[in-house]
Amino acid sequence: MAPLLREREEFLVYLKNRGTGWSCLRVYASRLNQIVRFLRLTKFRVVRPIEIKKAARRWATYHGEYRRGLAGPWSEPTFVWLAKRWLRFHGKLALPRTRRFALSAELDRYADFMRSRGLSSYSVRDRIYQTGVFLRWVCKSQRKRDLKSVSLKDVDRYLIVKADVWGNVSLSTVAAILRAFFRYAEGHGLSSEGIARDIKGPPIRLTSHIPHGPKWSEVTRLLRSTTANEPVAIRARAILLLLCRYALRSGEIVRLELNDFDWQNHFFTVRRSKKGGLQQFPLQPDVASALTNYIKDVRPRSSSKHVFLSFHPPFAAMHPGSVYEIVSLG
Repeated sequence: MAPLLREREEFLVYLKNRGTGWSCLRVYASRLNQIVRFLRLTKFRVVRPIEIKKAARRWATYHGEYRRGLAGPWSEPTFVWLAKRWLRFHGKLALPRTRRFALSAELDRYADFMRSRGLSSYSVRDRIYQTGVFLRWVCKSQRKRDLKSVSLKDVDRYLIVKADVWGNVSLSTVAAILRAFFRYAEGHGLSSEGIARDIKGPPIRLTSHIPHGPKWSEVTRLLRSTTANEPVAIRARAILLLLCRYALRSGEIVRLELNDFDWQNHFFTVRRSKKGGLQQFPLQPDVASALTNYIKDVRPRSSSKHVFLSFHPPFAAMHPGSVYEIVSLG
């Protein structure tokens, strides 16, 4: 009888398909009625977060026909959480806009350029963040409104300012990021020539930053610790073998899908994190055995195509951080 029946039911079906239990679904169904009522939604529209907070406050202090008891401490935050999730599911949550500045358009075009070159989302995000911090500083502190007016001296001043709070490694990393940005800008005629070539970060002693990996004897000892028959150990062994045999990244591990493996011809395909692209590897016997053991015996039943899933509902793909935890715990 309440408004937006179809929109509420679609959301509940989505939650059910992701593994949400019946008891939670009943609570959410009831709470969605109150969300519709206290947001005064007679038809679907875009809702701002501040509206949700005010409606949650009214619900938390309400005492009447729809709630006869007192509200608990979690009543208000649960209202906000569920309302945002429901509205975001339907694309009706008004997300805060990123604050624009004079060089925002150039930053957006640079992000599109990096994506077109196949850089991973992590690389694009980090480069855009650091470049954006610099461009905002240029606009605010140096009063520059276009890239043509930005000079090498501006870059040097920025690095000098940041030297008070950053170490040499961070300064060197940011210098490399800005060098790549100005190389792009010069190539597209957006900035003066020669800036990228002359951006210099502080010298780094390479001998103090040589990565230290475990010895192979330590790796084999770690693998021996995963010989138990518990589901977590069986999954961990398959992941560790992929890491140590093929030197895959955690993101590449969690992106593996069932159809990436050609069991008949004994090879599998990896979606590379750096610069994208696909790469195929021969499937070694011990790796194939560990994967088969995991997939057939302990992998949760799920509609997900990913190989490695969490052991908790809704049995979605593992997070890259979980791979780190497996290695560190081992």
